[in-house]
Amino acid sequence: MDEELFDLVRALVSDIVAERYAQIVADGRAGSVPEEAFRRVIGDYPCRPVRLPDEAIAMIGIVPASGDPDVWSLDVPFWTLEEGRSDLMLQLTATKGPNGYKIEIDDVGVL
Repeated sequence: MDEELFDLVRALVSDIVAERYAQIVADGRAGSVPEEAFRRVIGDYPCRPVRLPDEAIAMIGIVPASGDPDVWSLDVPFWTLEEGRSDLMLQLTATKGPNGYKIEIDDVGVL
């Protein structure tokens, strides 16, 4: 995974940790996931999510999606204060365009 894409993923997770759900929805990164889904899933999880550590880059699953060489599916594990790496997962689609990457959330939940 290149650093530009990891930086976008890290920023998205930081926004989720900071509960900036309305901003995530407003700027299109939420995809079709509504704000209340974030509030429910993150709020009901028994541990507190934290920012992604540097070693998270090696643990993000990334596979080509839909036969398009510029589109990937990503599985991003959360880290929590209490657990370290968590079973809470963020599933994303990343698309590389002429101005860089665009990421959208497909799902957030517990594996």
